[in-house]
Amino acid sequence: MRHIIIAAIVICLTASVSFAQVEPVPDEIDTAQLQKIFTEANELFRRANELAETKPVTSTGLYKAAADRFEQLARRGMIKDGRLFYNIANSHFLAGDLGRAILNYRRADRYISADRNLNHNLSYARRKCIDKIEPGEQSEFFKTVLFWHYDLPIATRAILFAIAYILLWTLAAWNIFSRRSALRPAVIVCLLLTAALAGSLTANVLQISGTESGVILASEVTARKGNSTAYQPSFTAALHEGTEFTVIEDRDRWLYIELPDGRKCWIPAETAELI
Repeated sequence: MRHIIIAAIVICLTASVSFAQVEPVPDEIDTAQLQKIFTEANELFRRANELAETKPVTSTGLYKAAADRFEQLARRGMIKDGRLFYNIANSHFLAGDLGRAILNYRRADRYISADRNLNHNLSYARRKCIDKIEPGEQSEFFKTVLFWHYDLPIATRAILFAIAYILLWTLAAWNIFSRRSALRPAVIVCLLLTAALAGSLTANVLQISGTESGVILASEVTARKGNSTAYQPSFTAALHEGTEFTVIEDRDRWLYIELPDGRKCWIPAETAELI
């Protein structure tokens, strides 16, 4: 039983990483100017909605202007907020910029992953992509076995971890002082749950901090076998806007990327943007 308690301590120490991101705060922020930009963005978006059916060209221009204002707000105010990225994504999507829409939906997903509207819009935008790249069989296997890791939002898993953590120590202490062997199976179950949830949350933190993902923004990109246009194309067809990838290497203004189905290639860095 003591080995179980020691293992629990190790797990809890490992899982004591803060999952909240600490963002830098500017020394001086002109809140009045930021409020003005926010008001302008909302007004542009509202006017675009009003003209969407009668004057689609004008509406598209207004959506682009709204996206620009929202992006100014995020950049000048150094604001990283899920709702703001969601507004940016919606503006780009309605303006017809699929790549930047998916890019900002993905950014929003880091902060408000449990939002149903966000998940719906992101799925809808992905269905609009020209490139239909399905995850490889290995990825699908892990997503099926570890469905709770992929399907449950980070906030939900954090709450479950806290409950399992408290139960683990409560039952462990009760077992030590009461010396009831009948409690050992419950302690082991709580230990396993705590370990699994801690590993799940830690994996998300490492993924966000250690692995860079991106989205292709150019309308069409020729993927190549090396970091130069002198190399042969990697695929018979080009890649298109909205295609998501993971960065393996960044070299000489070229990105070596991995697609969701496991294929790897090089693309010019200026054709994409990282999440």
